[in-house]
Amino acid sequence: MKKITLIPLAFLFITSIIFSQKENPEIKYGEYFKKTRENVHLHLNKTTFLTGENLWFQAYIQEQNTEKLHPETSNLYVSLYDESGVLKDQHLIRIQDGLGKGNIKIDSTFTEKAYYIRASTKWMKNFKEDQSFSQKIIILKNSENKPEIVEKENFYDFQILPEGGHLLANTYNRVGILLKDANNKGIQIKKGVVKDKYGTILETFTTNSFGIGETLLLIKENEDYTFYATTKDNIKIIVKTPAVKKYGVALNILNDELNKKFILKINTNTNSLPNLVGQKYSIFVHNSRRFLKNQFSFTSKTTQYSFDLNKEILFKGINIITVFNEKNQPVLERMIYNDLKKTAFDGIKTEIIGYESDSLTIRLKNNNNNNVMLSASFLPEETKAYNPTNSIKSSFLLKPFVKGDIEEASLYFNSNVKDRLKNLDLLLLTQGWSKYDWNNIYKSPPKDNFKFEKGIDILMRINQNVNTRKTFFIESEDNEFKGETTFKENMLYKIENSYFTKNSTLNFAIKDGDNYFKIGPSITYSNTYLFEEVKPNHLKELKKTIPEYTLFPFLEENYILLEEIFIASKSNEKNSNEKNSNERNDLINWSNGNRGSINNRVGWGDNYSNWNNAGIPNPFGFNNFTGSAGEWESYTGSQVFAWNDSSYSGSASFDYGIEPDKSVGLQDIYVDLQEVTLPVGFAKAKEYYSPKYPSLQTEAFTKHGAIWWEPNIKISSKDYIEFKIANTNNTILNLFLEGINEEGLLLESNLKIPVSKIVLK
Repeated sequence: MKKITLIPLAFLFITSIIFSQKENPEIKYGEYFKKTRENVHLHLNKTTFLTGENLWFQAYIQEQNTEKLHPETSNLYVSLYDESGVLKDQHLIRIQDGLGKGNIKIDSTFTEKAYYIRASTKWMKNFKEDQSFSQKIIILKNSENKPEIVEKENFYDFQILPEGGHLLANTYNRVGILLKDANNKGIQIKKGVVKDKYGTILETFTTNSFGIGETLLLIKENEDYTFYATTKDNIKIIVKTPAVKKYGVALNILNDELNKKFILKINTNTNSLPNLVGQKYSIFVHNSRRFLKNQFSFTSKTTQYSFDLNKEILFKGINIITVFNEKNQPVLERMIYNDLKKTAFDGIKTEIIGYESDSLTIRLKNNNNNNVMLSASFLPEETKAYNPTNSIKSSFLLKPFVKGDIEEASLYFNSNVKDRLKNLDLLLLTQGWSKYDWNNIYKSPPKDNFKFEKGIDILMRINQNVNTRKTFFIESEDNEFKGETTFKENMLYKIENSYFTKNSTLNFAIKDGDNYFKIGPSITYSNTYLFEEVKPNHLKELKKTIPEYTLFPFLEENYILLEEIFIASKSNEKNSNEKNSNERNDLINWSNGNRGSINNRVGWGDNYSNWNNAGIPNPFGFNNFTGSAGEWESYTGSQVFAWNDSSYSGSASFDYGIEPDKSVGLQDIYVDLQEVTLPVGFAKAKEYYSPKYPSLQTEAFTKHGAIWWEPNIKISSKDYIEFKIANTNNTILNLFLEGINEEGLLLESNLKIPVSKIVLK
């Protein structure tokens, strides 16, 4: 065996690559990953719901190239689909600095036993790999209903998965073993054997609770091998090995934890040597952001080559190892997980520092050197309502690389789970090649078929002749927006990159001196919806979901609301300012008297006016717009229209007005305004409220109820924050905490917090 230490011949950021050679994997790799991808995670307050509750969530969006919160993305579509794949509900969530929050009311129209919640951006649709977030939620049925019988399908998927992608004759092959049922859930094998065609037992094996295992097998040419498995329910299943290659190379990776390295072995056989001698093969270690590369040549006397992969040099988290032949064709691939480099943070101390009959005061202290962003779900100690498939760690560290859904993916990153890293390696062994197909990398780099969204564009047209000495006035108290511009003939007016909320009102008028008169412009909106197909396996899982029942009836509309949520921090003034900025848009300071302008731009053959902020801080951006008519959503009615291709021209100037006195009613200021309710827009962020449960002492509440939900927690380094939650007289709180710091390190924690009437000092 020839041993080689792998050194980084290429250690480059992909943006530094010069694109020139068509067949060079480095060149094509850099081209394919030049456009940054978005990864989404939703932290839900729970996953099982009573009718009448709200599903609350915090959205985290990671920029894949930097592994930090995305600083630019703003439009996130959160959708609910039923078991037929029909869109039940969709909310457009505003994302600021990678964070957003929202809620969905689980009302009486949620009649099915389960739904899928999905979170995506339009920019994601430019990439062949699905990076959206998905999670099944359960809707509890009332126990008085007739129990629904779900037939169990007697089907098992038993797979033999060679490491690297294929079996090679006359050498040792490590094979992954995978057994799943009809619902794609792992089935544990308590006893397994491998036999040759004569019935001789060659190897034995078992699997973990996810139905994943492995064995090392010497595969001989022209031999047949059969795997026999017995489940814990004494069901016997048989499968034969896949096809065996007579010529080629195979791969095997060992994790040398003591010496902090992986050992990569490339194996071949004597049949292959005559064709391999002198050929240069490449080893490409990559993670969609950077890569390492080394080459080696085959000699006439060696059938095994060993390479040391130093964990200090490897990337943190997932590393994809691809082996290329002399023609730069990928022939082997395997994913590994490097746990040596830090991917997570801790140091968040949680205390109950205040006890009242209706509330508890919680303190979260950040002992880290970085600012952190968190979300917290407080549930009863014995809850069965919190069963997310993914945590923020698995969403950002694992899901961007593996194909398909991973059963209980969050457990692979829970430090309290025994053998989690061993089980993660078995998972990656059976996953085979990563989700980034080299055929796509070589031939189909991403294209900008969908633009990167920044808010909503609102285009307005005046359909009547107006004296150009008058001005067009627009005002929205709901969105704290107001402005006016002089009329020009055949003018289009555009508010670009707005963050107006759905069902908010806009008021329009012709302004003539101090008088205001109604005018009804036609309005078109962009960037307001996203429709996608639900994965077939998700629909299958929904249909096969076993219904769950509760004694609780439909919950009432009234609720518990604590008026003062954030009550203290190391710096009260600082914290108060931060809280206000979270709850409201960064508002225009109308009283500063600054002026803006309306610019003439061409869109679809038409000139239109574009409100420009001219340096005034505001939530709308008002950047240049590019797009096509097909990206616009049209509504019909008295105030909206279907867009056509009429041509207009003109120019105008724009003045920001002074904000009216809030103590004076709108009709006291303006004589007559035309009011329009926006049928589209961003979901208005609401404060959490606890449902009014019939009882807090029943098993129904302790198993499925909710105590509190706190999103958008931002704590500076070495600082703390305090907030109140409802006191439900639980002796122990079950806290599920997730978050990320400004460097991109992740937090996922489950804490049991004792409740005492003694207030901590």
